[in-house]
Amino acid sequence: MDCDHQIISLHKLSVMNYKKYPLVVLFSALITAGAVSCSNNDLFKQSSSGRLQDSLSEQFFNVMAGELYGEMGNDKQSLEHYLRVAMKNDDPKVAKRATQIASRSGQNNKAIKVAQRWLELEPSSLEARQYLALLLLREKQHQKSAKQLHEAQIQLDKQGREGIEIIGVMLAAEKQHELAYQTYKEYRKLEPASAKIQLVLSSLAFRARHYEEALTAIQPLPAQLEGQSKEQALLLQSKILYKLERQAEAMQVLSPLMQSKSTTDIALLEYVRLLIRDKRNQDAATVLLRLNEKHPHNFDIGKALIALYLDLQEYSQAEKHLPNLLKSAKYQGVAHHFQAEIYESRHELDSALSEYQKVQDGELYNSAQGRIPQLLAQQHGLEMAREWLHQKVSSTKITKIKAKFLTIEATMLLEKKIYSDALELLNEADSLTPNHIDIRYSRAIALQELKQIAKAERDFRFVLDQRENDVNTLNALGYMLASYTDRLDEAQTLINKALSLRPDDTMIIDSLGWLYYKQGKINKAETQLKKAYKANNNPEIASHLIEVLSKKGNKEEALAIFKEMIEQFPNDDQLKRVKKKIIDYNQNS
Repeated sequence: MDCDHQIISLHKLSVMNYKKYPLVVLFSALITAGAVSCSNNDLFKQSSSGRLQDSLSEQFFNVMAGELYGEMGNDKQSLEHYLRVAMKNDDPKVAKRATQIASRSGQNNKAIKVAQRWLELEPSSLEARQYLALLLLREKQHQKSAKQLHEAQIQLDKQGREGIEIIGVMLAAEKQHELAYQTYKEYRKLEPASAKIQLVLSSLAFRARHYEEALTAIQPLPAQLEGQSKEQALLLQSKILYKLERQAEAMQVLSPLMQSKSTTDIALLEYVRLLIRDKRNQDAATVLLRLNEKHPHNFDIGKALIALYLDLQEYSQAEKHLPNLLKSAKYQGVAHHFQAEIYESRHELDSALSEYQKVQDGELYNSAQGRIPQLLAQQHGLEMAREWLHQKVSSTKITKIKAKFLTIEATMLLEKKIYSDALELLNEADSLTPNHIDIRYSRAIALQELKQIAKAERDFRFVLDQRENDVNTLNALGYMLASYTDRLDEAQTLINKALSLRPDDTMIIDSLGWLYYKQGKINKAETQLKKAYKANNNPEIASHLIEVLSKKGNKEEALAIFKEMIEQFPNDDQLKRVKKKIIDYNQNS
């Protein structure tokens, strides 16, 4: 068989794997090894010892085998074949290919070995040096990695490029933030101190969550830098301060940038983010308005601005910006949803319905689908809303969507206290999409109201197994155990955990007060329930407080709260039940 036929047969072998091997690597191995004579018909024939007869054919075979194993996803075998060639062959392309395979498959020690060979063959290769530096970093050989990075920086600087900044960007892209930070600390020792070095150090410390060290590195820099570098330093400093829960200082750091006309959009958006986190939505809207005027065709900014105005209940301001958002094909649905919210604010519910029905896709589609039956119920009664939902269920073959509409209907029924029907719908939804957390939570509520406590607890526990810090579930389960069982210590643990995660939640404070009542700690119960009632005159909280006050003999105060609440909520079942208890306590006293 001649050489052409031999190559063709090997090519056919690679075609079976549907991808071609890198010919540049293959032929580079051949060329480096020397001229090929096609007169030898035994080029690929094995000797009696099982080894290929000459160095050239051995290299050729190993490159081919390496590629074919790679195509089959067996990187371990692929690398073994490539290593046999790379450590003998003098072409850097072979060593590069072996380095890539070893690095991709996580065989770092072998990758380091072959990357060193690649760099030995091609000392000017920045790519080889980068590979070696990152591989050493991942093996926690920080000093050796830093040395390679410094050599790369020197090469970059000679080319007229910003070596320090490029090294910083490269390390910032490394997923193992802690290792990148430790390596850069070693790299910094090899380079004279400078503001740029400190800026990168602070950035990497921030990514590695060493916030105090990041702050120490960044604090002196704004005074040493100018222009965008100064802005970058201030942005980073504000992020660090926010992570350290020093929000006021974070805002103060960015505040001067807001006075400058040259402040970049990135800085303005970061300021908006901090303002929103600080619940200063009015100030955030002012900054977004500035950005919107600068970029009227940036629909992302327009969308965020309208959303802020809606949150602030400044509906006329929101509506003023809607026509522009409607021009965006991407945000058509969002715009219609926003318009529907504005109509709802004016109690123009039929117009709101019409707008919600125009939301056919996008990020607010599910929200619109949830609002439509709610508005139908308000405008035309619960039965019409249920009929609309039934049509939605019957018109789709997608089980996930069926389950969603069944859950919406069940939620409406829970609000109306039609618990048996709600439970039936939730069981059907669970059969379509088993173990969905929201369905299991809603079902637990229905089961609790139907006094099926053991089943309710199973569903609540399922949710907590998936999301151990789910505050609503912790509180609901704790309250249920306090109300319907004698497992008060368990209830206390659950409610305390919920309160630690959300300390100002009045419903959790109410649960704690009710638990104290069940434990016989009447004074503690009164304190917590009065605290909750003062912040939220919810009928359930009021009924608990009335019962505690009646139990203590404070009948005048209990009656005053009852009269105030029954005027606001004349049909509330809990208030009706507590009325009887007031009478009973008065008779007993």
